[in-house]
Amino acid sequence: MKYKVFSLNLSSLYGMQAILTLFPILIIPLLVKVLGIDGYADYVLIVALFGMFETVVAYSFRTTATREASHVKNDGEMSELISSVTGIRLLLAAFAVLVFFFVIEIFYSSKELEVSGITLSFILAIRLVGFIFTNEWYFQATQNTKVLLVTTFVSRVLFVAYLFLPRDIDLGYVLLGNSIMYTFVGCIVVCYIQRFSGVKFVIPDVGTMITRFKNGKDLFLSSLGVYFYTNINTVFVSSFLSSEFVAVYSVAEKVYRGASSLFAPINRAFYPVLLRFYKENINKFSRVTVNIYTLQLVAAVVVSVGLDYFKMPILQYFLDGQPLTQEAVLFFSHFLYLTILFVVSAFTTYVLIIFNMDKKVKQITVVFGFVNVITVPLVLNFLPFIYVFWAVFIIMLLVSLVQTKECISYLRKAKRSA
Repeated sequence: MKYKVFSLNLSSLYGMQAILTLFPILIIPLLVKVLGIDGYADYVLIVALFGMFETVVAYSFRTTATREASHVKNDGEMSELISSVTGIRLLLAAFAVLVFFFVIEIFYSSKELEVSGITLSFILAIRLVGFIFTNEWYFQATQNTKVLLVTTFVSRVLFVAYLFLPRDIDLGYVLLGNSIMYTFVGCIVVCYIQRFSGVKFVIPDVGTMITRFKNGKDLFLSSLGVYFYTNINTVFVSSFLSSEFVAVYSVAEKVYRGASSLFAPINRAFYPVLLRFYKENINKFSRVTVNIYTLQLVAAVVVSVGLDYFKMPILQYFLDGQPLTQEAVLFFSHFLYLTILFVVSAFTTYVLIIFNMDKKVKQITVVFGFVNVITVPLVLNFLPFIYVFWAVFIIMLLVSLVQTKECISYLRKAKRSA
């Protein structure tokens, strides 16, 4: 029965990951067609900024709340947990929207975006509210992710239909539609939780909220550090390079992230399993962990080489046949190989969290995130554009190597003390 639940949960996670990965990729040709290369470049920038503030609102609850929920014994405790997490995220959302408004007004006032800062802030607020009420960690903890699978799929189909409505499409229209779909999912999920479970939203205890916020600080800083050496590069590229390179980088990022995200459901599904093995049998945990790491590494290399082989058809499809320079194609080709490093760093992060090495993960990601934030803008300002890849590649390679070394060291120590 346990393996049946595990299999269903893994299938749902894969389905949801496929939807979240494929839809943004598949609608690229449509967005390029209706917005043009320049409009699409602005879209990439705004969505990247939205993602940064979504990371702030997500905090560390995808891991800490899931971990805490695994020890919850009744609906009352779960009601308190879900209400507390929702309350903290709502407060973080209010802070995020305010900061976003000032970022747009101060740093991007000269970029002449089609949409005003206050309108973009309103659109972000809608998106964040929907994201908060989705409560993705709750369904992961209860191994009932099929609900998110269905609602996410329906929302993405409706978004595509929204883009075909008979009216002029501009940047604000596209961003608003995307945020509305987030809210649609959130509303459906809240109704489902209230209707089909014993969990209810209650007034959370302020003291408990503060404690949970403090307990999640290390992992939050880690997730922020990861953002600062990965996603924030989209913001830098969009701010410094021409529309052609922004569009090419956007496709490359979605492709290599899409490829690496194929491995994410495996990590999520095996997370509670590896937690149990770690507590019960360290040798079995070690064997399974090494096997998963090796298989994911080999598969990531094969996927990266395959994507590079088909780079021209990929670019021609996604950019609606727009003419591209050879330099832009080379730029795209290089970034596809980041798939390997994304897969390795993601899995080793899960393993270190199982070891309760949250602070070590925080140290690694914060240090390299800081290095990335300093290095990439300097490279974009003073060196040829291709050096951006090498800067990002070396930083991510170092993260992967350091985290792998920490995992091996702790595994050896745990086996000696067993």
